[in-house]
Formats: sequence, C-alpha cells, structure tokens
Amino acid sequence: MSLELDGRARRAAENLKASVEGASLLLAERTSKARPGRRLAAVLRPAWVAAVLILGSAVGFALVVEPTTVEPTSSPATTVPLPTTSMTTSTATTAAAPVPTTTVTASSPAVDLSPPFLSITSPEDGATLEEKTVEFVGVTEPGATVNAGPYRAQVDEKGNWRIKLVLTPGGNQARFVAHDAAGNETAVVVTVFYEPPVTTTMPATTTTTQTELGEFDANATYGSCTEDPPFDVYYGVGEPGSTIYVVSPYGSGTTTVNGEGHFEIQVFVPEAPPEEGFLVKVKDQYGRQESFEFVFLPGI
Repeated sequence: MSLELDGRARRAAENLKASVEGASLLLAERTSKARPGRRLAAVLRPAWVAAVLILGSAVGFALVVEPTTVEPTSSPATTVPLPTTSMTTSTATTAAAPVPTTTVTASSPAVDLSPPFLSITSPEDGATLEEKTVEFVGVTEPGATVNAGPYRAQVDEKGNWRIKLVLTPGGNQARFVAHDAAGNETAVVVTVFYEPPVTTTMPATTTTTQTELGEFDANATYGSCTEDPPFDVYYGVGEPGSTIYVVSPYGSGTTTVNGEGHFEIQVFVPEAPPEEGFLVKVKDQYGRQESFEFVFLPGI
C-alpha cells in the first residue's frame, strides 16, 4: 500500500516540475513584451495555481486510501466475567403455625354411683336356731357402714362386719343395709327361725311331742315364671294359727295357716337371675319345711 502511494506522489511531483518548467518558458517569452513586474506576476499566477491544483490532487489521491481488508486473526477467546450480582439470600422466616395451647382443667372426680357390696356369711338364710341372741357376720366394701335397723355393725378395715341381734320365737327377718362414702346403699335380707326349747308343765303322765301337731304339707304351683318380676304361689296345710315362712335368696314372704289348717301365699323374687335355678324353702314356725326349685325364664 505505501509503495503505491509513493509512486503516485512521485508522478505528481514530476508533473509539477514539468508545469513549472513550462511556466518558466512561457514567462521568458512574455518577459520581452511586458513590463517586468506585471509580466512576472501574470505569468507566475497561473503557474502557481496549476502547481497547487496538481499538488493537491496528488496529495488528495494519496490520502484516498482503498479500504484494506484485514484478515481476522484468531486470538484466544477472552472470557469476559459476567457482572457479579451481589445477591443476599434472605432466609424467609415462615411464621410457624401457632401451637394450640391446651388448657388442662382439673376435672372433678367421677361421681361414685356403684352400690357397695354386701353379703351375709352367717347364719345361713332359713337356718333354725335355738339361741335367742345370734351374731350375724358378713362382708362389705371397705369403708362402708352396715346397719340393722337402728343398730350399727362393727366393720373393720377389710370390710368384715358383725353384729348381735335378739330373735323372737319363730321366723325372724333381719335386714342389713350398707352405705358407702358416696351415699350409695345395698340392702340384704336374711330369714332365720328361732325355736326355743319347749318347756311344758303337764301332768307327769302326759308327754307332749311334735307328733301331736297338725299335719304340715307344702306345694309350689309353677316352679318357673316368664313374667318380670317373677313369682310363684305356694300352698299347703299346717297347724291352724301357725306362721308359714317362704324363704329364698332373692325374695321371701310369710302367711298364717287359717282355722281350717290351709295356707296359700304368692311370693315375688325380683332379684332372681335369669335361667338360673335356686331353692325356695317353705316352713312353719315349728321348723317343719319343704324345699322347691324355681327358675326365672324371661322372654319365653
């Protein structure tokens, strides 16, 4: 590229030189015809103008440079770092769901609605006794009290209780009631017979025995019942005016033999367990007795 420019400039200079020389010759010719000062100016003006134009075109030609195609040079790839963004990782604070607070209120103690346990272990229900004063013994819930009418039994820390009662001749029904601290109660009835020794003042030749009493016989009508409460009817014969006792673990009753020597009594057993047989005793005040089995059959 530089060599080509130098050549063009050299040719321009040569053209300038030729123009100047031509102008000098023209000046020499006209000098002889004109005044020296005016002739020289007139000759030099066009020459200088021509020289300037020639030089300017040469210089302008030299300045007009053809565009050079620059071959791309492979330079190593420059890794331009990406702008670093200062990121502040904010930890999102998630409001924890409020934990439900449980207010524990001391609940009042459960109300005791269960009646206390009560049983009579001695004497046996329906027993015939010859002692007027009898000690009744049983078991109840520890802490409970046991009463027989206005009398209170002695109860130990394990619930064992005992009390002495005075019997009257014939049948005696003793009712015991147990009360616990919550006021619940349970009642149990037991029937015993008191037969004092017979002391009869009679002539020495006369002997009174039980064989001189009227006949005694007892019967049960049904032996079972489907109604609720269950019951049975007992009847028979006995000594006129004597007392008849019907005794069972779940219900009892008494009646009197009429003047003709007959008796009849309906006895309910409301506490009888379903389909579980038990004995019912029918006896008179002299201790003569008959036993019958009874069973409650509900819904049949």
